[in-house]
Amino acid sequence: NGRKVKEWKITGGSFKSDPGTGNSAQVQVITDINVHVSFKDATPGKHVVNFSVDGNVEDGSIEAKLSDESVIRSGNEVPDGSIVIFTAVPDTANGRKVKEWKITGGSFISDPGTENSAQVQVTAPISVTLSFEKKSYTVSFGVQGGHGTLSAKKEDNSPFTSGSKASHGDVITFTAGPHEGYITEGW
Repeated sequence: NGRKVKEWKITGGSFKSDPGTGNSAQVQVITDINVHVSFKDATPGKHVVNFSVDGNVEDGSIEAKLSDESVIRSGNEVPDGSIVIFTAVPDTANGRKVKEWKITGGSFISDPGTENSAQVQVTAPISVTLSFEKKSYTVSFGVQGGHGTLSAKKEDNSPFTSGSKASHGDVITFTAGPHEGYITEGW
């Protein structure tokens, strides 16, 4: 049925938050430190459920609960046959969205795609990872009524064409070029 974290120990520093028996621990390094973890066998009739964000944890987080609404932490054991509901919490203020869900040791009840929720019926130890990406948007532009041009460049000065995608937070500079005898009337 797998193994699970028994205990985390640190000397020379401290954990940012109590890792409990979860599979990850965060430490801010400001001096020499030693971090150790010990493991134990999972309880018979139960399976270890691990979950984490793949990539930058600043992009979002992942939460999990059983179908009875009880919250679980990564590394917890759940009874065989339990339904675990995973919820993605992307940093929407900074334009993040779900890119992909991955699972090892089991399968999703239905393909979550890029949705913010996924469910698994646990029949063996599982590990779920979630990755996020920046949202992208289509940017269209043009000249109304003719008599000039409108061009655009990205921050690196490379050309940007109408109908292209830009990532959340990108800066695009537009330049109006009125034909001779005309002025820019407005934006």
